[in-house]
Amino acid sequence: MLLFISIFLGNIIGISVFFLIDTLNLDISMKSLHQNFHEKGLIYMIIIICLVAPIIEEISFRLCLRYSSWNLSLMIGCWIYTILAQIIKSKVSFWGNFIFMYPIMALPIVYFFLEKCKIMNSAFDNFWSVNSRPIFYLSVVLFAFSHTFNFEVDLLTLIMIPILTLPQAIMGVILSYTRLKFGIIYSICLHIIFNAIAVGTSYFSYN
Repeated sequence: MLLFISIFLGNIIGISVFFLIDTLNLDISMKSLHQNFHEKGLIYMIIIICLVAPIIEEISFRLCLRYSSWNLSLMIGCWIYTILAQIIKSKVSFWGNFIFMYPIMALPIVYFFLEKCKIMNSAFDNFWSVNSRPIFYLSVVLFAFSHTFNFEVDLLTLIMIPILTLPQAIMGVILSYTRLKFGIIYSICLHIIFNAIAVGTSYFSYN
C-alpha cells in the first residue's frame, strides 16, 4: 500500500512540478537517466541506483530516527563515505569507491566511544526522545535537498529547489514512516523497489 501511495503521489507531484517549470518557461536542466544509461550502462545503474543508493540513503537519513549508538555510528559512517566519495569520485575508478575504508575510519571509533561514554550515550538517547518530531522532519528535508544533484545546479535551480525536490520530500515522509512503523529493512526494500521501477521505466523508454 505504501509503495502504491508513494508512486501515485510521486508521479502526481512530479508532473505538477515539471508542468509549472514548462508553464513558466524556466531554464532548469535535469540530469537524465537516459544519459546515465548511455554513459555508464545498465549494470552500473542497477548496482548504484537500485541497490547501493537506497541502502546508503536509508542508513544516512532514516536509521537514526530511532537512536542507538550503533545507528548513530553507521549513519556517520555513511555520511563520511558519501562526502569523501563525492570528493574523490573523479580520481578513482568505479570499483574504487566500494573499496573505500569508511567503516574502519568512522564506525568503530564512534561506536566504542558511545559505548564507553555512558553519559554521552544517555544524553543522545534523551535528545532523540525529546526531539523525535523535529528529527523526523529534518531527515525529510535533508533527504529531499540531497537530490539537488539530480539537476544542473545554478542560481535559478537553487532558488527553485524547495519545489523541485517536493516529490523526494513526499517520498521521504513515506519512507520515514515506514522505517518507524515497520523497521529499517522495510524502508530499504521500499526504496529499492521504487528506484527499480524508475530505472526500469527509463531503461525501456531509452531503448
